[in-house]
Amino acid sequence: MFLSQFLKVNRASLLAISGSRVCLLILVQALAWYPVLSEKYLDVERQIKRKTQLSASWQKIQVQSRMMEEKDFLQVDWATYSVGNKVQGAATTWQVEGRALIKEWQVLLEKVQEKSALKLVSASWESEQDGTWHGRLLFDIQEPKRNRAYENWLPSNLKIGRFVEEEWTLVSTMRAGASASALLKHKDNQHWVRQGSWLPTAGLTVDLVAFDRVTLVSKDGDQVALQFRERRESNDNANNE
Repeated sequence: MFLSQFLKVNRASLLAISGSRVCLLILVQALAWYPVLSEKYLDVERQIKRKTQLSASWQKIQVQSRMMEEKDFLQVDWATYSVGNKVQGAATTWQVEGRALIKEWQVLLEKVQEKSALKLVSASWESEQDGTWHGRLLFDIQEPKRNRAYENWLPSNLKIGRFVEEEWTLVSTMRAGASASALLKHKDNQHWVRQGSWLPTAGLTVDLVAFDRVTLVSKDGDQVALQFRERRESNDNANNE
């Protein structure tokens, strides 16, 4: 009898409090899971946004790469272009090779950067005796973006000052068989040079080493001749007379 009454009382108590406890339990569980579910939701949103951005970027790269494959893209008579490493029909790399004066290279590469977004992968430069440069540059094609910073891909700085003959001295020349070399002094620096040597700080290439003179070629293609000081002074005096 007592047990029956006890069970009835407890059942009634359970029925009275179960609703509030269930609501409280649900609220606690929701609060506990909210940060996890919220982070998962944000992750999904970020993934969707990232996927959309990548798709838009790839479309821009595809449009740009097709433009760079066109035959009339930056055509000059001294350079050739080629593309490689295609992905889904779109080129991801671009190469230019040619031989020209450094100023012509500068104009070409500035136009390239105006029309396309590239990242330099490798560059090979070779100075020629006539002042021209043979270059081969390989690029990755990037997503076009506004306000891109200009990059200098040239082998030397074009802002080197004009040639001042008084700053140079031909110290000596030496010949060993068919090979000739010369010792030049520029300001406080001395350089042993031979035909084809490149002087990057001065922006000059050695075109000729003779017994009594050295001929230099600037990046503009202009030639200057250095002679021994005594001979140069005698020539100047003769010209003045």
